[in-house]
Amino acid sequence: RQGLLDHLSKDSDEAKRKYLAALECNPEHSRTLLHLGRLYRQEKNVSEALTSFKTAHACSPYDREILDELSSIYREQNPCKNFRSKKELISTLKIFC
Repeated sequence: RQGLLDHLSKDSDEAKRKYLAALECNPEHSRTLLHLGRLYRQEKNVSEALTSFKTAHACSPYDREILDELSSIYREQNPCKNFRSKKELISTLKIFC
């Protein structure tokens, strides 16, 4: 929670430090991974963001926020792809992850 508070208060260095410390205690905490991915994305570090989101997805495969973040990055990297349904999007994300 402290990392999220720092993140929201725009202290990204301190937030990142706290997220990484929390992940040392519990490397599969999907919410921490999600917030860390958002922080990386905010910093324009898409590669690290994607790694965090993929790890979060592996820990919580049905978390809608994580799926939204992954699909958002996928759409940014593949702007010509239009999905006809949520099922097609999820199928594509499984390949992407």
